[in-house]
Amino acid sequence: MSSRDSVYCNTNVPPEVWKRWRRTVDWARHVIATENTSCQIIELHWHPDLWLLGCNFMGMCNTDVSEIHLCGHKAPSKATILHEIAHDLSGDGHGRGWAEQLLTLNRRWLPQRLAIRSNRSHARTYRSVGALWRKVSGEHILFTGSPGHSDVKSVERHHFRNRSRYAQARRALRSHGPWRAWYE
Repeated sequence: MSSRDSVYCNTNVPPEVWKRWRRTVDWARHVIATENTSCQIIELHWHPDLWLLGCNFMGMCNTDVSEIHLCGHKAPSKATILHEIAHDLSGDGHGRGWAEQLLTLNRRWLPQRLAIRSNRSHARTYRSVGALWRKVSGEHILFTGSPGHSDVKSVERHHFRNRSRYAQARRALRSHGPWRAWYE
């Protein structure tokens, strides 16, 4: 058994979702084995009751139990997987060590154009990446924050901009709306 096969991935998702994610998960297993991370499990979760909202995160790294969690509702993203692997390798939140690992992984594992796009996106969202990206590339990216993180103003802005979408999702969930026919 190769080290790639030692990374377990659950497949408790609908077949059409697994079909969409399979190649990306295989790629992730290869990266995890090559980078020699402590991650042993890739959890691809699925929640049919949140069909309109999805969940609040695209990925999450739990270093206590060596797991990476990915949301099956989102499109497969190599950048998200590398983001989570950087957490595993650095043992850091979103600090400088994590940012250095992330830029290194992006350069090593993504095509140049996608790596630059990912680095710019992370620089807009994380101050640590923004500072490091400016040193590395000379490009200053305006920090805008992220609704999933601690910048309170950006969370409020996100909720205000998406208030009608959230209200529509709450109404559908309360009335046991159209998602029930799809799920059953």
